[in-house]
Amino acid sequence: MTHPDGILASGKTKQIWPLPGDKSGCIVVSSDRISAADGKRMDIIPRKGELSTELACNVFEGLRVHGIPVAYRKQHSSDSFIADHCNMILIEVVARFEVGSSSSYLKRNPRYGAGCRFTEPLIEFFLKTTGGKFNGQTLSCDDPLLVSDPNGAYVAYLANMPVSKDTVVCAVSETDLHVRSGDVAQIKKITRQVALILQSLWKSVGVDLHDFKIEFGYTHNGRLVVADVITNDEWRIEFEGHDVSKQTYRDLMPLEYVSRCYEEVTQLSYSFDMGEPGVRRGTA
Repeated sequence: MTHPDGILASGKTKQIWPLPGDKSGCIVVSSDRISAADGKRMDIIPRKGELSTELACNVFEGLRVHGIPVAYRKQHSSDSFIADHCNMILIEVVARFEVGSSSSYLKRNPRYGAGCRFTEPLIEFFLKTTGGKFNGQTLSCDDPLLVSDPNGAYVAYLANMPVSKDTVVCAVSETDLHVRSGDVAQIKKITRQVALILQSLWKSVGVDLHDFKIEFGYTHNGRLVVADVITNDEWRIEFEGHDVSKQTYRDLMPLEYVSRCYEEVTQLSYSFDMGEPGVRRGTA
């Protein structure tokens, strides 16, 4: 749905605008805002929008070089890029290599200790909600864990407690999630590929990837792609033994320190080993 002011969609840290002359495209604009606790905490970091855009472009270029279908097309301005306009699937997909001390996975699975590593990326689905609402229904929490049942339906559970009949939030279908029948398996397959590629890209510059979140959507011609953004807000990473992701903001580190982390991460992304010499991205 188009907003009255022409914006296609607006979130806490970005806006989606129409691409003039191309109904199949859009412009993704990142802001300088940073937020935590479901938007209850929010600050401004100067140039964060530019850093997020540069990082997202570098990441999407790295994924595209390795054959991942992405909505991203090219950088548009210092704080925006052009992408295919997608009908978004209402699932947030998380892949984990390591369990963080504040991870919801640890709260659901207390038998695992913080720092536990997986040999293969562990993939989980979460229901994408807005302000605790989904399909007009008010839920008991935001972004609950999604677990499929034997009949192909999904049950949403509280994300910060062990899965049980007492932690059920609601039941949803593939239709509710805006996902085509059979595409869930493809989403898992692509996510695993993305996980291994991102792990390799970050490893090439000495960074350890712990986990990340991505979203998927359908382009105007129905192609399933990795959409939205992938920035320093969407993962947990460590460089030289220190967390340099948005977790620093969640942990109440000074804004100046958080800002330096975002700058450092973006600069490191320009040195990704893409696997193909000479690969560079352009600016429209």
